[in-house]
Amino acid sequence: MRPHELLESALAACVCMSMDMAAERAGVTLPEGSVDVMIERLDQETGFEVSLRFAAALTEAQQELVRNAAQSSPVARTLGKPVKVRPGVILVS
Repeated sequence: MRPHELLESALAACVCMSMDMAAERAGVTLPEGSVDVMIERLDQETGFEVSLRFAAALTEAQQELVRNAAQSSPVARTLGKPVKVRPGVILVS
């Protein structure tokens, strides 16, 4: 995998875990395979588009729960902030 693909995979995995955890906290059972998560890296800017496709019939409440969980996943929140990469200290042994 290329580095950007690893980042996209981390975002997708975090979104999926966040949706599962939110459903569990709400006492909601989402049907297996009911939501497909697709990540697209935006080349014209530093960003990602997260698309959700409901592959099974979900109630409006379940869809809202899934959307909110996707937006509030830890990796999505981190990538939604300005990101700075600072060089660290180089240690020579």
